[in-house]
Amino acid sequence: MLAFLSSYALDAKEIEVKSNIQEVTVFVENAQVFRKASKELPAGDILLKWTGLSKTIEAKTLNFRARGAISVKSVNHFQNYLSDKTNPQEEAALLKKRHALQQQMREEEVHLKVIKEELDFLRANRQMGGSQGITAEGFSTVAPYYSERMKSLIFEEESRSKKYEQFKKESKLLLKQLD
Repeated sequence: MLAFLSSYALDAKEIEVKSNIQEVTVFVENAQVFRKASKELPAGDILLKWTGLSKTIEAKTLNFRARGAISVKSVNHFQNYLSDKTNPQEEAALLKKRHALQQQMREEEVHLKVIKEELDFLRANRQMGGSQGITAEGFSTVAPYYSERMKSLIFEEESRSKKYEQFKKESKLLLKQLD
């Protein structure tokens, strides 16, 4: 069986394919990258090699889709350590910066959750005084606090959301640099 597979690989015409990033979704711990390439293929057995992919790709997450009358016999992942031309110090610095950005994103997510909880609490307790009601003096004391606190939280939520989106954008750019 092994001899058959290796003879198949030797008989197949090899074509290198460079793909372009179409979409990136950044998660807290990793990212999902969708790439696309278009290539005319001649008839026969062909070995397609995708080059320029990230070294940090998880082999088990690879998917391949094609249109047309073709049969995909297998999809395999190999790391080419011989032609790796990246600067390890530069890559380490980029990975460190990306890790720091991911940490900042996690912190912003926590802040946003806390703000949401506090806003929900204030909204749930909007009815002041319960069944006993509230005096005009009590209302004049609570209303400014409620108003100022709501404003403050809403502005902080907006600011932190923008920060989070900026970190996400920077993380996507770093991911492109690492590819």
